[in-house]
Amino acid sequence: MNEQEPDHIQLIQFTSEGHPISRDVQFDGSEFKSIVNSSRDSYGSGGVSEVACSGISKSETDERIDYQLEGCENKKVVELLVIWK
Repeated sequence: MNEQEPDHIQLIQFTSEGHPISRDVQFDGSEFKSIVNSSRDSYGSGGVSEVACSGISKSETDERIDYQLEGCENKKVVELLVIWK
């Protein structure tokens, strides 16, 4: 993402039972918003949660690449995506 252009992506993760959990990541040009929808996961919390974050980071090791949201309201790092090499 260009740091100044608004954009969005949707990531879908499947539970071990095959239920989808979606994460929408929206960028308005200055802030990221992560919206997790687990309403179709009958074994999970089944809700929708939202958190705003100030930045995104990428870290790489020999084994994987991690993308994370940082500077979030809840003081946590939100893991978006792990790509195994």
